[in-house]
Amino acid sequence: MAFLLVVDKFGQNIEFPLDKEKIHIGRSIDNDLVFPEDVVSRKHALVKSEQDHFIIEDLNSHNGVYVNGTKIKKKVLTHKDKIRIGVHWITFFDDSIETGESKTIFVSTNDHLEEENSSIIRNVEDIPSLLPEDAFIKKEVKPSIEEKNYKGVLPSILPQEPYSYEERDKLLFLLYEISTRLIGIEDVDEIFPIIMDLIFKVIDADLGLIIMIEPEKNDLVTKALKTKKPRDKGKKIKVSRTIINRIIQDKVAILSNETMSDSRFSKGKSIFLENIQSTICAPLWNHKDVIGVIQLISNSMKNQFTSRQLNLLTIIANQLAIVIEKAQLTEKIRQEKLLRDRLERYHSPDVIQLIMHGSEEAYLAPREQIVTILFADIVGFTEMSERLSPTRIGELLNEYFSVMSDIIFDNHGTLDKYIGDAIMAVFGAPFPGEDDPIRAIKVALRMQQRLKEMNEKRGEDGFDMRIGINTGKVVVGNIGSMKRMEYTVLGDPVNIASRLETIAKPNQILIGEETYRAIADSDIFNIKPLGKRKIKGRHKELMVYEVLSIR
Repeated sequence: MAFLLVVDKFGQNIEFPLDKEKIHIGRSIDNDLVFPEDVVSRKHALVKSEQDHFIIEDLNSHNGVYVNGTKIKKKVLTHKDKIRIGVHWITFFDDSIETGESKTIFVSTNDHLEEENSSIIRNVEDIPSLLPEDAFIKKEVKPSIEEKNYKGVLPSILPQEPYSYEERDKLLFLLYEISTRLIGIEDVDEIFPIIMDLIFKVIDADLGLIIMIEPEKNDLVTKALKTKKPRDKGKKIKVSRTIINRIIQDKVAILSNETMSDSRFSKGKSIFLENIQSTICAPLWNHKDVIGVIQLISNSMKNQFTSRQLNLLTIIANQLAIVIEKAQLTEKIRQEKLLRDRLERYHSPDVIQLIMHGSEEAYLAPREQIVTILFADIVGFTEMSERLSPTRIGELLNEYFSVMSDIIFDNHGTLDKYIGDAIMAVFGAPFPGEDDPIRAIKVALRMQQRLKEMNEKRGEDGFDMRIGINTGKVVVGNIGSMKRMEYTVLGDPVNIASRLETIAKPNQILIGEETYRAIADSDIFNIKPLGKRKIKGRHKELMVYEVLSIR
């Protein structure tokens, strides 16, 4: 005789005989098989007998009918076909096709049929459906409805109290504790022992583990371990990789009673060493990947875990994954802020943004690159320091550095460093550009103009500046020790730029031969050749040019 084996989301089974020509399935109470849930349409599907076979038909339902994972409109059923309607799985059996005693089959919203006694496997994507929307609402049974109208309704979803008061209290307590005790925790490692303590308060287990995946090392790391009874400190606990690998690879939550006789796991040596009689495992799933696993173990045949405890642990794992993700995001934001604060010393906001969205190491690691270097120095700073008070000197320098740094950043330059009263800036690092020399000269001219405006307001406290600019190949990147790293440029072109600034007259801008060649065809500036000059530290004289103005 043909029948449907129906399993609800709590793992409870019911055999429904196909003893009528037509069997209606849906949410409405006048159906033969009733699933009173919103995801099921009022008239969802029809199973009917035709000659020597049965046909299932979708009655234009909202969420469809699936057979063996495929959405169908109408299909002839074969022995052991798996049908999904809403969150429920139904297995079709027809003794006329295949006889023999069948095993007890537990199915879930996973696409795989599990034919192992006392086992339940659920896909992580079904986490939102594990807790019924009415878990905390007591329904009233209307006595006016005849009992026969309910003959096809699964016992677990009849209009009755779906969760006992004790279960509801445990669940509410757990969710409240998770939200209150974990709020504000930024260190992820502090979270795991708290969660494990909470789990042991609501689920009776002999051993509990929280294991995280370390992708970089491709390894598993135990973050929390709790036992009901004290264990010898030197005794190691063997973790079943067989079960954990199944959870990680298939993204499923598992309940296995009589674990040592479960053919899928019984080959694992640790199953026997730890005398695992019953286990429930739930993945920590961040909606993309499984990042860890919570496993509870019972060593007693008298203490078998239930499907509701599996649901509860899965909900906890889901909450823990959210908390971990939040803590990791908080740490990432903190690290990004530290990096941004460090970068703001050198780079303009748009350059910082590019670095933050790329790889810090790729941009800041030492490498050879052609750049343009600018040195700007205050003329007569030593004399000014003797004439003015230290406080006044500090005020003048702060204003001067602030204005000049903004000019550099506005033109996408990098502030290398302050050297006493001098400024060193680089154009073309970390991001090179064809117009680096042009921007460097524009900055120098703008610096002169702004200094003139500032001096008009200062009166006797005004001062002059001189600027040297040079272009060439340097080493650029983070240079220094692990304790102190500085983003800078090194090389002979840097020394030449510094020497050009030294020989410049007050309010004069001098550029080297390579910089002149780079901007000669642009016809943007008025340039005056000054001839070859002797520069300290070099045997050969260098050709020097003066920037007069922008055309």
